[in-house]
Amino acid sequence: MENSLIPADQHFAVVAALFAIALFGFWSEHKPWGRLVTGTVIAILVAIVASNVGIIPKNAAAYSFVFRYFVPILIPLFLIHADVRRILMESGRVGIAFILACSGTTIGAVVGAKLLDLFPLITL
Repeated sequence: MENSLIPADQHFAVVAALFAIALFGFWSEHKPWGRLVTGTVIAILVAIVASNVGIIPKNAAAYSFVFRYFVPILIPLFLIHADVRRILMESGRVGIAFILACSGTTIGAVVGAKLLDLFPLITL
């Protein structure tokens, strides 16, 4: 078992530390040095440093709770604040390549499902 300032079996303390790191990330977006990268990136970097320094545990059961319930809720909330026009303008050729790759994957999956009989492979 590793030694950290917050023990892995103290679930409330681990989640509270993660919320404090997220709060720091949101707060940093309003500072001049925090505008260089997003608050999400700052929060991830702070969590990595806190884990490697030994402030928060590297493995804890509370992490699975956060990733199971909070992350799926937060991803759409972050995307609501995204400026789609700015993303499209700044992505340039990479954005076009990504859209083409997504379209090709979707078309390939639909065509493959129509051409191949997959029912003998599926066991219920």
